[in-house]
Parts: sequence; structure tokens; C-alpha cells
Amino acid sequence: MLANLVLDPTEDQFRIDPYPIYALLREHDPVHHNPQRGLWALSRYEDVQWALREWQQFSSVGGVELDESLFGQGDFIVMDPPDHDALRRLVSPHFQAKAMSNVLPLIERVTTESLLPLTSDEPFDAVTAFAQRIPAVTICAMLGLAEEQATWAVGEVNAMMTRHGSVVRSPQVLAARAALESTFITGVQERIAARSWSRTATPQTSDIMTDLAQAVSIGELTMADIPGLCLTLIAAGTETTAGLISGVLHGLATGLITSDDLLGTDQQVRLDALDEYLRFDAPIQWLGRTTTEDVHRHGRTIPAGSKVLLLYGSANRDPRRFTDPDALNFDRPAGRSMTFGDGIHFCLGRILARIEAQVALTAILQRWTTFQLAGQPRRFPSTFLRTYEYLPLRCN
Repeated sequence: MLANLVLDPTEDQFRIDPYPIYALLREHDPVHHNPQRGLWALSRYEDVQWALREWQQFSSVGGVELDESLFGQGDFIVMDPPDHDALRRLVSPHFQAKAMSNVLPLIERVTTESLLPLTSDEPFDAVTAFAQRIPAVTICAMLGLAEEQATWAVGEVNAMMTRHGSVVRSPQVLAARAALESTFITGVQERIAARSWSRTATPQTSDIMTDLAQAVSIGELTMADIPGLCLTLIAAGTETTAGLISGVLHGLATGLITSDDLLGTDQQVRLDALDEYLRFDAPIQWLGRTTTEDVHRHGRTIPAGSKVLLLYGSANRDPRRFTDPDALNFDRPAGRSMTFGDGIHFCLGRILARIEAQVALTAILQRWTTFQLAGQPRRFPSTFLRTYEYLPLRCN
């Protein structure tokens, strides 16, 4: 163990490049303790996967960030079974592979519409104009929100997710949440007023909010659960995909990635190429858990009630799991990364995110062959998200 080795996700250097400290942690301090921050961290693949699967010992109820979740009741990411399972089960049919045939035309349309105003003559922000817009409009449409509400809703959710060191909940952020809560509850109330349901009724599949209205109507869900559940779906349904798309575009603009790396023989972006990029630079670098009992690992004891960061980004670069892990190798043999988590909280939107990124990046590579930075990119202010807030590009 190195005496001066300290992991602090609130530091700017962590946001810029967390991978050097991950390597030190894996080698010298795999069960790391930061007493000043009052947190622990697991950095090796095997340990992160183990903790994700042992939800009885590593609870989500204490929150998955350094601070409390702003999304509140209905946020199943910060729940354990049986509450977690009950809420997740309500929305999971919309994210399964068989549901994607209904969503794919929407993704293709939004991608086409997002590209239309972009030209070779003027640089553009690839985050707001493209990478974020496609998943944002898609998840809002899946919820049943009008398309014009997508930009507003995602902007407000981003404001809630902004983290500058210690979080101070501003009146503006709290007002944004109140406005979103009202929108979601009104949407459910309108659907309930439009029809009635019984417990024997066939579940609706038109949009998620209709299914939530049915669940409220028959007593499987309370109205108080609606805002947190919808906020969670918008946040989770936007950030990972936006991070993947913008990260790949940054790679194309800086020469880290070429179109040949991404495109298959059918000139579509390869899903395995996207998986390799997600392993190499995960949009979600870590999520936290709280121990429910003393946990013993690698000769150390993590006391009950401790906050433990599960370092996805580090697990994905563990040489015990991946050969030459710091290299971006698009011909790497298939191997499951921790980017989408594991266990009961395995990412609900994994299939959707990969399809959105495949459609979006295929379309932009069909339109342009060269990508250049048109300014200095800016990372999203977060302790756990590794995504871009601003990515100016010039394409030809």
C-alpha cells in the first residue's frame, strides 16, 4: 500500500484522467480507504463484480453517489429488493430486445432530423446538437412526453446531476425538479382520467407513462413514485448513450479512432466496437453502495455502514481480466466489461443505448469522413460521470 495514495472523485484531476490512480489502486490498494471523505473503493474486476452481485451486503438504499439522490421516491436505482424488483418490472418490457423494433424507427428519424441542420460550413456542439439529443428525444417519447419537451426535460435533469465538489442544491435546481414532477404527474393523471383499468386488463405498451398510469390505477404504484421513476429513466436513458456517442466522436476528431475501426463489412457501426469503447472509457466511472455488515476482502475489513465506491472504470482496465487493457483494441476477443454493471442493477437500457449509438454513429459516418475539434472540449461537471458537456466539432 502506498502511504500517499488517495482516491477523491471530487478532484479535477480525477475528472481529467482517473486511469493512472486506478492502476495504482488495483496493484497496491485494492480495498482503498479515504478517511477524509469517509469512503472506501474497490478497483479490481473480480471485486467490483462480486460486490454488485452481493446486494444483501452492498445495499443501494444509502444512495449510489457521494451525496443523496435528488430524484427521491420511485428511483429504483437506490432501492434493494423487493421494492427495486417491483418498480423495475413495471418498465422493463419497454427495454427488452423484442420492444426495440417499435423504437428503432423513432431513433432513425431523430438521428436524421438531428443531422439536417448541421453543415460542413459551421462548427457545432456535438453534445447538444447530436449526441445528447438523440437519446433524450427517444427516452422522452418512450415515456409519452411531447418531443418539444425533451430538450427542456433533459436540460433540467442535467442541472440536477451537476456536481461541483460538495453539492449545494440551488433554488433553481429545486424549482426544476418541481416543474418536472408536475409534468409527470399530470401525464399520469390524464391517462387515468381517459380510461379505467382492472387487474385483469392486458398491460398497455404504447408508452411507459400509460403503463405507469395503469399501475397507479390498480394499486401497484403510488402517485408519489411517479416523479422519481421518470427522472431516473430520463437520466439513465440519456447520459450513458450521450457519453458513448460523444466519446467516439472525440476519438474520431483526435485520431484515436478511425472509421475503419468502427465500420463492419455492411458499413454499419459494429456493436462489438462500441462495447470495446465502453470498456476503454466508461461513461459511468463508478457507483456507490453502503455495507450492511462488516465485509472482509484482501486482508482488510470494511465496517458496516460504510460508503463503498465500485470503480467500473478501473475494473474495465484490470489486466487480470483484459489483455493489454489500456489499449483501445477493436479486434479484442469478446469479454464482458463492467460498464453496464452486474447483478440486480444490471443496466436496464443496455440494448437501447447500443442501438442508439450504432444508428447515430453510422449515420454521421455516412455523411462525413473527417472530424476535427473546433475548440476546447469541456467535461460534464460530475464526480461519477465521464462524459462531455461541450464538444465543438467541424466535419467534412
